Amino acid sequence: MLSTLNLIALLAAQAAAPAPPPAAQESPGWPTFRGAHGDAVVPAPHPATWGAEQNLAWRVEVPGGGWSSPLVAGDLVFVTTAIQTAREDGGRPLGFAGGVRAPETRGAGAPKPTAEVTFQARAYSLADGALLWSRDLASRVPAHGIHPSNSFATETPASDGARLIVYFGAIGLVAGLDLEGNELWRREVGAYATTADFGTGSSIALIDGLAFVQCDNEEASFLAAFRAADGEPVWRVERPRGTSWASPLAWRTAGGTDLVVSGPDAVTGYEPASGAVRWRVEGIGGTFSASPVVAGERLIFGNSAQQRRGPLAALAAGARGVVEFRAEAAPKEGAASPLQWIVERAGPSFSSPVVAGGLVFVVDGQGVVTCRDAADGAELYRERLPDAFQVVASPWTDGAHVFVLSEGGTTFVLKAARVYELVGTNRIEGTYWGTPSSAQGALLLRSADSLICVRAAR
Repeated sequence: MLSTLNLIALLAAQAAAPAPPPAAQESPGWPTFRGAHGDAVVPAPHPATWGAEQNLAWRVEVPGGGWSSPLVAGDLVFVTTAIQTAREDGGRPLGFAGGVRAPETRGAGAPKPTAEVTFQARAYSLADGALLWSRDLASRVPAHGIHPSNSFATETPASDGARLIVYFGAIGLVAGLDLEGNELWRREVGAYATTADFGTGSSIALIDGLAFVQCDNEEASFLAAFRAADGEPVWRVERPRGTSWASPLAWRTAGGTDLVVSGPDAVTGYEPASGAVRWRVEGIGGTFSASPVVAGERLIFGNSAQQRRGPLAALAAGARGVVEFRAEAAPKEGAASPLQWIVERAGPSFSSPVVAGGLVFVVDGQGVVTCRDAADGAELYRERLPDAFQVVASPWTDGAHVFVLSEGGTTFVLKAARVYELVGTNRIEGTYWGTPSSAQGALLLRSADSLICVRAAR
C-alpha cells in the first residue's frame, strides 16, 4: 500500500524513575504491538480452525476507524479508535483497492481535514465482548490528512498491566490511563506531515517502566521516552527526517537491552534509559513499514519500497558504533562482522517477519510467503498463498503454525516447517489491516468495523 503512494544523563534518569510495579516486569496478556516481546509468538495456543460458525466466541462493532491492534491485560481488551462524526460511516478505513480508487488519492496528497475527529480508547470484556468503558481523549481537527486506506488510530497502545498508554500521531497526543479508563496524564508531542500524506502508524514500546514514542516524519523526526507511571519526560532525541511506520522493539540479549528503531535508510540501537546511540546500521536505503524481529541473539530486519524489493538482513547481538550496510560487509568465512547475512530483494513490505523454530517467515503484500533459515538466510521455499490478494497485517505463530491474515479475512495456517505445507484456511468476513493479538487461548482480530474473539468452545 505504501509503495502505491510513492513509497505509498543515564544515572540521573535511573535515579529519577520509580521502580515499575510488579505487573510491569512481565505483564500477562498481550501488552504491546506483536505481544510481550514484539515477536508475535502467542503465549497460549488458540484454535487452529475457526469461522463464522466455528469457535467464534463474540463479535462487536467498534465505532469510527482504527488499525491499532487490540491489547489484553487480565480480562480486559483495549482498542483505540478515531471517530469522524461528520461521516456517516464514522471514518471506516478502506482496503487496498478501495483506497487506490478513492478520488482523494489521485492528487498530490490527501486533502486537509476540516471536521473534528474524536480520539477514543475503549475497554471490552475478554469473556463476552461487553463494552466496559470508553474514554474520549480529544476532539480535534487533525493538521494533516491521511490516505483513505489508513486510519487516525493506527498506532497500537501499550499496557504495563497497571495502566494503558495511548499515542495518536495524527494529533501528537500521548496519554496514560488507569485500567478503569481514568486519565492519569497527557503530553503533547506535535503532529507532523508524512510521506504522501499517508498518515502515521508507529506503535508504543515499553521497557522497564518507560514508554517510547517513535515519530519519523517529513518535518522534525524524534524519539522520546516517558515514564509510564506519570508521563514525566525522560529524554528526547532528534532523528533523521523521513517517514517510517515501523514500531520500536525491545531487543533483550545476554549483553543487555537495546531499543531498536527502524527508519529512513537505517536501523538504530538506543540505550533505553538515556537515548544514547549504541549502534547504527547505515546505508540500507528506503524506509520501513515492517518492524524487526528477534531470533535468539540476532535481529532480523528488512524493507521494501516502490517498485523495489528491499533487503533482508540479520545483525548479531553486541554491535557497537556505525555498521555499514552492504553485501560485502556480511561476514566471509573466518571474518568478524555484526552483520551475519544479507539477502537482497528479500525484504518485507507491510507485514513484519515472524520467527518459529529457527525459521524466519516473510510475507509480501501480494501474499507470497518465503521461509528462510534464520541462521544464514538461506531460502527454503517461496510460495504464493492461494487467493490471498492483499496482505498488510503481520503474521503470528504458536510455535507449530504460522498464521497469515489477508485483507479479505482469510487466515492461512502454515506448518512452521522447512517445507511448505498449508494446513488449512479460516475465514471471517471483513476488511483487515490490523495485526491480531492473542492471550489466554483467545485470538483477537480487528476488522475495519469490528472486534472479534476466536476461542475454543467451552
